[in-house]
Amino acid sequence: QRLEESAIVVNKLIATLGIKAKTETHSDQRKALADADFVVVAFQIGGHEPCTVTDFEVPKKYGLRQTIADTLGVGGIMRGL
Repeated sequence: QRLEESAIVVNKLIATLGIKAKTETHSDQRKALADADFVVVAFQIGGHEPCTVTDFEVPKKYGLRQTIADTLGVGGIMRGL
């Protein structure tokens, strides 16, 4: 279900921005990598509470506004580390 939801969001972004891009989703890693030019891998370990919630609470504690925590801003930097 999450893979399908992600595909819907990405395809809506592509349509909204009017860019030429092709996306594919796979649950089989070998099929996904067969003819790929680029591969994006994203995962979250620990679940919603210890990861996402913390990504918002820590910046707030120091007076910083975190708008998106997965890849941008203070939360995104910390997640990347």
